[in-house]
Formats: sequence, C-alpha cells, structure tokens
Amino acid sequence: MGVDWAALYSDQQPNLAGLDASCDLQDILVNIKMLGKNKSPGPNGLTPEFFIAIWEIVKHDLKSALGDLIIRSDDWSRINRSFITLIPKSEGAEDINSFHSLA
Repeated sequence: MGVDWAALYSDQQPNLAGLDASCDLQDILVNIKMLGKNKSPGPNGLTPEFFIAIWEIVKHDLKSALGDLIIRSDDWSRINRSFITLIPKSEGAEDINSFHSLA
C-alpha cells in the first residue's frame, strides 16, 4: 500500500481509502529508513538510526504503540505538544538568557 502523493496535490479528489488500513512491520521500517539516519523526528532525541540499530528488539512494541496512537487519538495536535521548563543557571536569574530550557 502506498500514498499517491501526486493525487493529494492535484485538483482531483484524492482516494484516501487505504489510509485507515493497519500497517505492518515492513511498512514501519521502510518509513523509518526514509527519514534519514541522523534526523530526529521528535523531541525524544532518538534518531531513525537508533531505531534501525535496535529494530529486532523494539519492532513489536513500536508497532503496538503506533497502532494505539492511531486508534485512540482524537486530537492529533498532542503528537507535537511539549512542555518547556526553565531552569535557572544561577541564583537570582531574571533575564531569559539566565535560564536553561528543558523540554
């Protein structure tokens, strides 16, 4: 199964029938490899290279997590949400440059 990207960007109504189909382990691995080895897809700092290196260990857990995300998520904005905490670099910090940020 693949997405017809040309149809998504044309004036025609795209066929989205397959987008709710479950993905298999091979689909997930192919997409992780497409991200680029040293790119970080999220705030966790784990690169695609990391997931490729430990694929045999995490593949079933990752598939389960992705499946749960798709099934249970009614608010996709949460996927890119993060909290930022400011930690003072020294006592009495008042200026924004006097803080370390932690996400």
